[in-house]
Formats: sequence, structure tokens, C-alpha cells
Amino acid sequence: MEEIEQHHANSSIQLGGHWSPSHCTARHRIAIIIPYRNRDMQLRIFLNFMHPFLQKQQLDYQIFLIEPVRNRKKQKNLKIKLIFSFV
Repeated sequence: MEEIEQHHANSSIQLGGHWSPSHCTARHRIAIIIPYRNRDMQLRIFLNFMHPFLQKQQLDYQIFLIEPVRNRKKQKNLKIKLIFSFV
């Protein structure tokens, strides 16, 4: 995970996977929730594709990585809290 953050450190992507256009106000805010479970290569490919794709659309977005837990109710509550913290 630290390697991915270092890779994007020189870009305008903020720590935590947040980006917004600097020269205008975005019409929409997007939260992308990714269930993550020890798949570093797929995550790198996804992020290297999605960041430029979303930036070209001038969206205010943040990408969240969620590690699945055994307790489904706890997982659902975590996602809801995460979404409301972004809004």
C-alpha cells in the first residue's frame, strides 16, 4: 500500500485517494469503494487506470479501500459511516 501512495505522491492526488480539479468547481462528488483483499497487482492496475479516467472527467472523487471482515453487519455499518464522512 505504501508503494502505491509513493507512486502517486508526485501527482495532485491527495493522501487518501482524493482529487478535485484545481481550476474549477466539480459538479459531482464521487466515492468509489473497493473491497480489497491482498491483490496488489490488480489494485495497481485499477488505480493507474481510474485516476486519469476520473481526472479527465473533472470529477471531485475519492477512492476508499475496504478490507472485508467476517461480520457482515459490521462491514455494512463501516461502509455507511465512510460514505457519510465523504458527503
